[in-house]
This record gives sequence, structure tokens and C-alpha cells, in this order.
Amino acid sequence: MDDFERKIIPEIDPALEFRSSFRGTTSVYEVRKDDSVYVLKMADLLYNNGSQQIQTERRALSIAKDFEGITHLVHDYGDVGQFTAILKEYEEGEDLRTLSLLENIIPKDAVEGLKKQVEEIVRNFHQSGVAILDLGEYNFVVSPDFRKITLVDLGACRFADTLPLQEFERLKSLDISDISSMIY
Repeated sequence: MDDFERKIIPEIDPALEFRSSFRGTTSVYEVRKDDSVYVLKMADLLYNNGSQQIQTERRALSIAKDFEGITHLVHDYGDVGQFTAILKEYEEGEDLRTLSLLENIIPKDAVEGLKKQVEEIVRNFHQSGVAILDLGEYNFVVSPDFRKITLVDLGACRFADTLPLQEFERLKSLDISDISSMIY
């Protein structure tokens, strides 16, 4: 843990214990609290793009609080000092990108079930007025037994109530296009 994590994470929540940073990300950490593992996502309020992503994820998670196949909000810290932060469920497994680099590691009999789960996740969001817009391989985690797939990042969502209908329909079609290139 570098000085940043050592100083900032306890300011967000003194009960959080830093475990690791997620590779390829900034300000997304695996943490422990009360003998459970979680994901802490935070952004500097001065960095508008990062704080906007946290705000977007907060809203998407509140809409999707009863959805299957996502990591749910555990705690919304709001703004703490110069940061805004949320604590989310942690999902054990590997992201699709890592699995695709291992070539053919997902058993063929599991692919259809994972595909149906992704389609259901996207359908639920679309029916709730949310376009996801970041259905990349890094944003899905597959369980070690290959039976469950979980969407872990909702920071790029767009909402139907903030867009013209035609634009929202276009964004939904982008989501559909994105899922056609995953795990198939």
C-alpha cells in the first residue's frame, strides 16, 4: 500500500482495511471490513470525470438494487473531504478479458448460460431506462465454476430521463452490439 491508500482510505471509513488495487484502474480497491471483502470506488471531487462516474454508478445501483448479476451497493459514503466514494459487493472470479487471454478456458457447456445471464442483465437495465454503455470484458467477472457472470462497473451508464428517446434507443443498440462480441 502506498502513502495515498494509507492516508485516504481511513478518511473514507476507518474500519476499511486496504487489500489491493485493481489492476488497470485508479481509485478502485479491494478492501476488508468486518471480515468481509468489498470494493471501494472513490474519486477526487476536483477530477470531474471520476466524480461523475461515481455519481452515475450511484444512480444506476439505486435503480438496479433488486437486479441479479451485478455487484450491489453496500454503502454510499457520499462526499468525504475532497473525495466521493461508494462501497460495493466483491465478486470472486476472473474478468472476461483475463479469461479470453487464457483461450478456451470457459467450458463450451457454460458459454450459453453465461450469454443468457448477460442478456438478462442488459434487458433489465434497458427496461428500467438505463443504457450501460461499457459492456467490456473488464467489467464482467465470471465465477470460478463458470456458472455465474456479474457486471461490476456501471460508471458509464446513461439514463432515459436525461436523453431524447431516439438517442436512448441508439445507446441501447450499442449495448446489444457490445454483448454480441462477448463470450461468443
